[in-house]
Amino acid sequence: MCSATAENIKGFNDDNVFSKEAVLDGVQGTQNGHVKLHSEAGYEFWLVSAATVNSNGKTQRSFYTELHLPTGLIVRSPSALNSDEKQARIELITYPQNSYLYDSMLLFTCMQY
Repeated sequence: MCSATAENIKGFNDDNVFSKEAVLDGVQGTQNGHVKLHSEAGYEFWLVSAATVNSNGKTQRSFYTELHLPTGLIVRSPSALNSDEKQARIELITYPQNSYLYDSMLLFTCMQY
């Protein structure tokens, strides 16, 4: 399950950007190992396979959340491996000058359950 929310980000309505379920059937570098979840305001939200581990007859797959920015930069965050709860999260935050309170935030999260 993957979702994103926005607050004061240009090109987005505040609150829920998207929410959807996705399945990774392949490894990174293959078509089935990359899923484009959503595209809006020049941002692309991706779910990408990471490592696959076979342990005690059970296959576990970790993953990355990837956020492709309008500038061409890509930000990614890995999920935990060998954990029952896998989650990866990206927060893009802007702060006004001389302040510790954020001005805007884009939050992108995927979790396996």
